[in-house]
Amino acid sequence: EGNMELRNGLDVARNEVMPVVQELLPLQTSLFMNRARCRQNLGMHIEAAQDLSTVLALWKTVDKRMLEADPEMKEAEMKGLYTAEYLRARSRLAMGLIKQASQDVKDALARNPPTATIKQLRELKAEVSAAQEKHRQVNGPLAKELAKMAIGLRGGPKIS
Repeated sequence: EGNMELRNGLDVARNEVMPVVQELLPLQTSLFMNRARCRQNLGMHIEAAQDLSTVLALWKTVDKRMLEADPEMKEAEMKGLYTAEYLRARSRLAMGLIKQASQDVKDALARNPPTATIKQLRELKAEVSAAQEKHRQVNGPLAKELAKMAIGLRGGPKIS
């Protein structure tokens, strides 16, 4: 379905290149996953989350027929997806992105990971819930006061 030009200038049929790219996918994703883990350990959560988003995007590019034909690749995809979502949730929580972290945990749990991973995800879910509750306690009264001020500035009724 057309040609593609390689970096060295050669034209190659797309259908000859894509299987090779697909075969290298697990290596590419593990590279980004390992770099993300290193970055998390260094406190570089923005960069780690970017790497993990790249892992998720790479797995979305996989030819679904190839996954169905190769059970080992299908298993690698599932493990890569729930692991990336778990790790990205950790980074997002560390950055204070509580809603996004919660969604990552939910997405990872929906993939039916193994028991040990479920345990880690539930622990992280508890951390996310605690962060959400703290956020509500801190920001709830503040939001109420800001709403009162806004009503007062518009000349509305006094609220106590």
